Amino acid sequence: MVILYKPFAIARTVFYAAILSFFLLSGPAFAQNELYTVEGVEVDATASNALEAKDKAFGEAQIKAYEILSQRMVDETDVKAVATPDLSVISSMINDFEVTKEELSSVQYLGTYTFRFNERAVGRHFSVQGVQYTDVGSKPVLMLPFYQTGERSVLWSHGNKWMQAWNRAQNLRGAVPVVLPLGDLDDVSDIGDDEALSYRAGGLSKILDRYQATEAVIAIAVPDQRMVSSLNAGGQGLAGSISVHLYRTDRSRPEYVKEITVTAKLSQTINSLLEEAVNKVNAELQRDWKVKTMVRPNQQNRMQVKVSFATMDEWIRTQRALKRVSGVNEVLLKSLSSKTALVDIIFEGTEQRLRLALEQSNMTLAVPRVDVSSMRYNPGRRIQPMVHELYLNSNRPAPVAPGYSQRF
Repeated sequence: MVILYKPFAIARTVFYAAILSFFLLSGPAFAQNELYTVEGVEVDATASNALEAKDKAFGEAQIKAYEILSQRMVDETDVKAVATPDLSVISSMINDFEVTKEELSSVQYLGTYTFRFNERAVGRHFSVQGVQYTDVGSKPVLMLPFYQTGERSVLWSHGNKWMQAWNRAQNLRGAVPVVLPLGDLDDVSDIGDDEALSYRAGGLSKILDRYQATEAVIAIAVPDQRMVSSLNAGGQGLAGSISVHLYRTDRSRPEYVKEITVTAKLSQTINSLLEEAVNKVNAELQRDWKVKTMVRPNQQNRMQVKVSFATMDEWIRTQRALKRVSGVNEVLLKSLSSKTALVDIIFEGTEQRLRLALEQSNMTLAVPRVDVSSMRYNPGRRIQPMVHELYLNSNRPAPVAPGYSQRF
C-alpha cells in the first residue's frame, strides 16, 4: 500500500516538530565547559600510612584545584579577597575527577589529578562572595614566539630559547588556552623564520586550522645590547633586558598591541628570565580576556533576537549551540515560522560579553541596522526596538562587527 502525504501536511508536521524540539532542548546543557576543567593538579602527601596519605592528598588536590580555578575566573584584584572555602564546600562544586598519575609508598602518596567543576555551583559561589568573575572560556590561541637579535629572527630553529621557554610552561590552560606549534614540515612551510610580520594570509590560515585555533599571537622577543653582550660573554652574570612585542593577527594584517619588558636580576639565568617573560605575556592574555568577559554578581540583561534558518534541522542546530553558550541563562521562544524564529535571550553581563560568548560557540550576533532615512521623512513614526540577528557561522560568512575585537 502506498501512502500519499500532502505537502502542506508534511510542512506542518515538520513545523510542529521544530516547536517541540525547542522545548525539549530548553533544559540545562550538559556539555562540560573547558574553563571549569582543571588539569595537572599535583600533590605530595605524607602520613602514618598509605591510606591516610592518599586521603590527605585528595583533600589537598581539591583545594589546589579550586585555587587554580579561582585565579582563572576571578578578577585579579578580588582573588586575594576571596577566602578559600572549606573542603566540604569545594567538594560540593566538583562534578567528577580522575587520577592521571600516582605513586604510592608505605607513608607517602604522589598524585596528579584532573577535576571538573559544576558551572552553576561555581557561579553561585562567586556571586555569594560578591566578586566579579568570568565564565566564558576563549577558544585556543596559537602562540608564535619569534626570537630576534639584530635584523635576524628565528622561530623554528633549535636555538630559539624563547620557543623553548614556552614549551616548558605548565600554566597555559587558563581562560585563554595557549597552544604551541610542533615545528614540523607543514608548520615551517606555512610560516617562515623571516615572516613574523610579513606572513602569507593563506599560510597563517592553514596553521590555525591545523591547531584548531581562532587566531595567532605573534610574540617577538628582542634582547637589548647589554643582554646580547652578556650572553656572548658566556659568563654567569646576566645583564640587560628583553622586550617582547605582541601583535594580533585576527584581522587582515599583523597589528601591534603592546610591549612587555623583563629585566635580568642578580644571578638570574637566561632560561629563568625567558620563563618570567612567558608568565607575563600569558598573564596579559588572561587579564585582557577577563576584562572583556567579566560579569558582576546578579548582572542580568535581556535581548530580543531574530534567528533566520533555511531548514528546521538548521534551527535545531542553532538551539543546541545556544545551549552551550556560557552566561546564557534562558532562551524564550516568542514566535516561530518556517524560516525565522524570534526569541528573547536572558543573559549575564553586557552585550559585548554576550557577543564574545557566542563567538566561542561559532555563532554571530549581527549589529542591528537602523533605517535613518525613514525616521527622517516620517518624524511621527513610532521607533521600533532594535532586533539583533543571530546565526551559526557555518550557515553564512560571519561579518566583522565594528568595535568588537576578540583579543587585546
